[in-house]
Amino acid sequence: MGNSTRGKFTRKRSEAQELTIVKMSKFGGGIGAPSKEERLKAAAEIHLRLGQIQRYCELMVELGEWEKALSVAPGVSMKYWKKLMQRRADQLMQEGNDDVIPYCIATGDVKKLVSFFTSRGQLKEALLVAQGACEGNIHSPAITSINHSVSTDNDNVETYTGLLHVVCRELAEWYFQEGCAVLAACCHLAVDNTELAMASLIRGNELELAVCVGTVLGESAQEATHYVLELLARKYMTTATWDLAARLLQMIPDNETLLAKLCAFYPGSSAEQNDLHDKCGLPSLEECKDLAEEAHSQGEITQAVKYHLLSPEPEKALPIGIAFIKEQLRCPDWTVDSVYPVLDLLSYIRTDRLVLAKCSDERNELLILCGYIGALLAIGRQYSSIVPALYEYT
Repeated sequence: MGNSTRGKFTRKRSEAQELTIVKMSKFGGGIGAPSKEERLKAAAEIHLRLGQIQRYCELMVELGEWEKALSVAPGVSMKYWKKLMQRRADQLMQEGNDDVIPYCIATGDVKKLVSFFTSRGQLKEALLVAQGACEGNIHSPAITSINHSVSTDNDNVETYTGLLHVVCRELAEWYFQEGCAVLAACCHLAVDNTELAMASLIRGNELELAVCVGTVLGESAQEATHYVLELLARKYMTTATWDLAARLLQMIPDNETLLAKLCAFYPGSSAEQNDLHDKCGLPSLEECKDLAEEAHSQGEITQAVKYHLLSPEPEKALPIGIAFIKEQLRCPDWTVDSVYPVLDLLSYIRTDRLVLAKCSDERNELLILCGYIGALLAIGRQYSSIVPALYEYT
């Protein structure tokens, strides 16, 4: 390069720098002088002609000419172009402008776009973006560093899958709050979250559908299906459908205690009770009486309580069970699990027996114990809102 050419280059650079200084100037150039914007544009044009592309881009950004800046930014580097795109996306997000969408898609910034849609309640749009990313339709531009390694941090299937699960969960909750428990369950099933799908159906009281879904899903939803069958059996514990309740419980493995509770709560005549016992595979009323006395003599309290409840005099289970629970509560290391099975059985005593005058003391104690242990269970399961009401019984 000759001296004259070098001198010309230096003069142009100085001119550009001089024009750029106006950006930091508080005052204009006086009447008739070029405006601040005109000076910055002139400086930018000079920087561009000198090959100083990054300075040109920054001045264009200063002037709000994002498109011009982005069109030449790759001349600096793809990394700089991506950074500039992200800056523009951040600005548009703050403005709540939908124009942010192509910027995020072009840079593969799925997380930012999902966050944008989610913050505006556009959960279906967020779901579409997350699903598209999971299917490989949205990619981050390949950026080669000095050692020629390609960055793939944003092109991570696990990250996109996590986003998809989060969005599905939020959309499911929205559907549930709108009274659409089935659609909420569908959202969870779409990402193979069988546990939350079953929970949505249960919370929405779609018990029959939950049983069908759980049966189809098989082992992955087995525990939830058994729980739903138990809830559904309680629903059918009415005069006309006790047999159906029994058949539902018989679909659950290890169902002896559940069937015993059902039969204990049955209010029919002795003949009808014996008939239900037979259908459930349980001993007759008189046989249960003998089994209860035998179990009590051997110190098997749970069995004694169970068979007394199934006997002709179920109220005899009350003093035995309550005495056992009170004894457990006196132990310094007692736990809810140590008393709950017996207390749960006692809660199935028939109402017509519980209201007998001779059972008034046991009835009051049973209510107190149920309220106390129930409150502890509610605390453990984080059902905080019902705890005060349960403690009222204590």
